[in-house]
Amino acid sequence: MKKTLKLMPEYQCYPLWLYDSDGTLIDNIIPESLQANKELMDALTSVQQQFDALYTNAPQTYPYVGFLDEKSKERFIHDSWRAYELLCNAARNEYEVFYAIDYEAL
Repeated sequence: MKKTLKLMPEYQCYPLWLYDSDGTLIDNIIPESLQANKELMDALTSVQQQFDALYTNAPQTYPYVGFLDEKSKERFIHDSWRAYELLCNAARNEYEVFYAIDYEAL
């Protein structure tokens, strides 16, 4: 059974979560084997930056402020699906890949 990668941004974390084949969380990183893929790295960084912008960085709390407008939300959705597509293409032989973003809740 393959390890799992989930595209699932969290505030100020890397947007990928790596799980062992038994479902145990390994880490919040991109596997070394995928790090040379600049297009993928740039796409993941963009998704995380857009996600982080949904929150205000205040001491000990991170209030949700949401998208500035509908266009910003559409861009995030588009960019996150693009990152997922790139991730699937780069990792398909090595990992199970899941899109775990509930953008309706954002």
